[in-house]
Amino acid sequence: MPNVAGACVVRGENVVLENVLVRPGPAPLIVQLNGTPASARIGKSRWAAALLDVDGAIAFKGTRRNVWYTVARTLTLAHGMVELRPGAHVVGARARGNDVIASAVMHANDVLPGEEKDPDETLGSLRIPCAALTLDLDGGDPDAEGTGGDEAAAAEDAGYVVTRQAERSIDVRVGPYESAHRVTLTTGVENERFSFRRLAESGPWMRVTRGRGRVRVTGWVRRARLEASDGPETATGGCSGDHGHGFSTRGFSGGQPTTVYKGPVRVRVGAKIDDGSDPWATVVQSDGFEAHVYDWAGRRRVELGIPGVVVSPWDANVHPDQVSYPP
Repeated sequence: MPNVAGACVVRGENVVLENVLVRPGPAPLIVQLNGTPASARIGKSRWAAALLDVDGAIAFKGTRRNVWYTVARTLTLAHGMVELRPGAHVVGARARGNDVIASAVMHANDVLPGEEKDPDETLGSLRIPCAALTLDLDGGDPDAEGTGGDEAAAAEDAGYVVTRQAERSIDVRVGPYESAHRVTLTTGVENERFSFRRLAESGPWMRVTRGRGRVRVTGWVRRARLEASDGPETATGGCSGDHGHGFSTRGFSGGQPTTVYKGPVRVRVGAKIDDGSDPWATVVQSDGFEAHVYDWAGRRRVELGIPGVVVSPWDANVHPDQVSYPP
């Protein structure tokens, strides 16, 4: 994917993404990326799907909404209020020149890598350099706190405060006055009370810090919205079981197929992969493929297992002449 001036193109070498739409329509072609090189072009609207270029064992284009991007290096943002550490995730990204406006993920209770889901708690809106993002995932602890520097460490003995009542969002400001630059903590969890470590007070304001999900925010909150607490709130929730939709099964008309071969194959570079009718991808490397070769209704079919891409087998056909078998 060419890097156009003013566009944000984010790349990964080991990308995991579910629900990549290759071809829309009444019978859409949907695949899953499971550890393959790919790039994403971020649009100007947070609601726009990212445009994906996959260039691993096969090359093809697709789109995906609600892509989670990963922070690749430590960032200090929002006039020093926010620290993002490597491995933090951001969502809702929209391009602004060479940056993106996005929300940092502070907590996600039931989201597996690559899923098309919303997090439970975010911090936004943040201006983040496009060059600091990757499509690759980080395998560290998703709930590890940001460091926050010496000030957060000094807060260990300062005690906790918590919002007096459940809040859907709360603003944190860079200074103890209403017109100061702000960032907003937002949660989708019912009856959530945000907790912070107390740092200092100034008139009707309290300086606080909150770290979660490799993200830390430090700033000022109206003291009237807070009360003393014995400790941080505990993470709640559990697995909903709502993870992916899988691929449907199929039946055969005109008799059952007869398997001719099942195992590793080489595929000619440049060969086209089709969904039974229209080509949608091109082979880039010849090795690493698995094939199910069978005779069905008087013709030979070759269905591929593709490195780094999960797709329904009947949507990954290649012409038998493009395949060679091990001796």
